[in-house]
Amino acid sequence: MDMRKTLPRQITNDELKQRGGSYTGVVCDVGMEEKWNKFAREKREQPVITFTDGYTLVPNMRIRRGLIAKFGSESDRWCGKQVTVRLQKFSSKSSGEVRFEKFLDGWHGPEEGHAGEDA
Repeated sequence: MDMRKTLPRQITNDELKQRGGSYTGVVCDVGMEEKWNKFAREKREQPVITFTDGYTLVPNMRIRRGLIAKFGSESDRWCGKQVTVRLQKFSSKSSGEVRFEKFLDGWHGPEEGHAGEDA
C-alpha cells in the first residue's frame, strides 16, 4: 500500500514552504469541521476549504476576509473559483518574534501593509 495516501493533504506553512511559498487551487467545497485551535488551546468549529486536488485549507481571518471581499459571503458561491495562498514572513510588533502567515494573493484588505500585527 502506498502510505503517502494516508498523509494529510493540508495547506500548512510547511507545505507552502516546500512549494516555494505559494499554492494555487480551485475550490470545490467549503464546510465546517471541529479543529484544534492552537491559540485558544481547544477544539472549535472552523471553516475548511477543499480544493479539486484534494488539498484542504483552514483559512485564517485574513484569508476569510479576502475570500468574502472577492467572492461574497456565501461560501457556496466560492466553488469553481481559483485562489492562490502565499506565505509571508513578519515580525510581531508586541514580541518581535519572526513568524510566517498565510494570505490570499492579490488581497490584503484594510490591514494592507500590516500583515501579522497582533490583533
